[in-house]
Amino acid sequence: FVGLSVTFDNNSATNVTVLNDSTITCTVPAHDVGTVDVAVSSGAEIDTLKLSYTYLPDTITVSPRDTFKIYGAADPEIPYTLTDKGGHDITGATVGTLGRATGNNVGDYRLTFNTSQWTFANHVFIFDTAGVRFSINKAPLTVTAKDTSKVYGEANPATFKVIYSGLQYGETAPVLTTAHTFVCNANATSPAGTPVDITVSGGVSTNYSFSSYTAGTLTIVQAKRAFKDTTVSVTYSAGLTLGGIPLTNHYAWLSASTALTAADSGNMFPAKYIDPVGNYYDTTGYIKVNISKAAAGWVDTTINVTYSPGLTLASLLSAGSSYAWQTPGTSLSVADSGNTFPATYTDPSGNYAAASGGIKVNISKASGTGHWVDTTINVAYTNGLTLGSLLPAGSRYAWQTPGTSLSVADSGNTFPATYTDPSGNYAAASGGIKVNIFKAAAGWVDTTITVTYSPSLTLASLLPAGSSYAWQNPTTNLSAGNNQFFAATYTDPSGNFAAVAGNITVNVNQATGTFSHADLYVTYTPGLKLSDVALSSTDYAWGNGAQLLNATDSGNVYEATYTDPSGNYAVDTGLVKVHIYKASYVDTDITPHPALTAVYTSTNTLSDVVGLQPGYTWVNSNTKLTVAQTIY
Repeated sequence: FVGLSVTFDNNSATNVTVLNDSTITCTVPAHDVGTVDVAVSSGAEIDTLKLSYTYLPDTITVSPRDTFKIYGAADPEIPYTLTDKGGHDITGATVGTLGRATGNNVGDYRLTFNTSQWTFANHVFIFDTAGVRFSINKAPLTVTAKDTSKVYGEANPATFKVIYSGLQYGETAPVLTTAHTFVCNANATSPAGTPVDITVSGGVSTNYSFSSYTAGTLTIVQAKRAFKDTTVSVTYSAGLTLGGIPLTNHYAWLSASTALTAADSGNMFPAKYIDPVGNYYDTTGYIKVNISKAAAGWVDTTINVTYSPGLTLASLLSAGSSYAWQTPGTSLSVADSGNTFPATYTDPSGNYAAASGGIKVNISKASGTGHWVDTTINVAYTNGLTLGSLLPAGSRYAWQTPGTSLSVADSGNTFPATYTDPSGNYAAASGGIKVNIFKAAAGWVDTTITVTYSPSLTLASLLPAGSSYAWQNPTTNLSAGNNQFFAATYTDPSGNFAAVAGNITVNVNQATGTFSHADLYVTYTPGLKLSDVALSSTDYAWGNGAQLLNATDSGNVYEATYTDPSGNYAVDTGLVKVHIYKASYVDTDITPHPALTAVYTSTNTLSDVVGLQPGYTWVNSNTKLTVAQTIY
């Protein structure tokens, strides 16, 4: 240690300089990094010295290697090697991880590290990252031209679109620095229905490379075409339908089975135009149809009729008939039977023109006049009344249902009957006979009603709802009593009898009495009897008024009866409690008690006064005494 400064053991401040020709032996003990004291010895010239020696840490070099990944992939772990400068065994060293600068786009990124993660005793780590890079390479994308369509006659779309497969980070499209190139050989005259390829190529993106291209399809769809108004004309024929009317120039009916009549003339019916080439949609619209009436043929007709006075041609055809007489006022007789009369036929469908011809008329003789005379019968109701009892024997009229029972409710009704002409020149005639039925006089039926009295009892409460009886004075108040008569009216529920007035007997029974009496109070007197105890009113009476009473009977109850003065309640029996006070005791044979004298003190009471004779006691023994007071 040439030029080494040493300090002697005796702590002398003298410094010794080691000369070039001096030899110093120094033994340095093993020690961790830091400063230690060591012993230094030399020849005889220098005694043992005290030397301070410092250990420095060794170095471990971390050498990472170049690393790469594809855009969108997770970062891989960065590989590295460790080199110990001193060649020590570094097993057990604590190592960390290597990182990189932030960013996801394609490019090179510098490496980063955290020295606090890397530790080993007596060593320091050196990171050799010069020239080492972490690279992000482009991700591959598959490009497919998106299928689309255009209408026949139109130019191709200004731009086509693509579908990408392989996008990263949820991106919907890559950022293009150079756009894709599209080729599609269709044009405005390309026929509808023919698919044409859309090819795509080229394109440059910052973070993606285009690995493959797939063609799409341009579909040419039919165009719309205006419908040209058209009119067709036809003459009506039986079973005519739209399908029976031919159309030209590629038109067709939408509902060919639609039935037609002359009334449809001038109407518009839906049709479609079909493009024979197929470049246009089938176009719908309306075609006007004019339908002319067809010539009609006459159908021979015969009418059969029975003669009646005043018979004319006009009466032979019903209202709304398709036939009409040319001389409707012509009178007819049996002599005209078999003749043909001119008429006109008008087709009710309107599909045929009017036709003229003749109608044959057959007239049969009448069998009789058939004259019916309306008749009315008036009758008073009787029990068991029937139609059969209303016509006399030999009448020209006869009931069709003679056993029909009748009531006043049938009054005014008409019942079927038959009229037989006595001359025999006319057939029997049927009709109806009106029957008026009057109510019969009704008899009164005596009636009795029995009821128990209650407060506010009136006649109105005695008859049930719907009763055939009704009071003439229903608000009449009732009291107890038998054989009471009240005026009423009886209405026959069948309606066959007139209303009748009479009297209804009403028996009103007394209601059960309700005995109630307050307690009674009395002072005892010698010979006191129950009848001496006055009840609250004369409506009450003791059951045993002769019974003698003593003060010891106080609080006992005794039987009494109550008679309702109105007579609406039955006599009722109950109990009345009697309280009997003791009478004051007076004995004229008792000698007056001599006066007593006491000496006054502030606390004296009657109980302090002595000298009462036997049998006497003070009533109020606690009464305080005063001077010159007299107590009785």
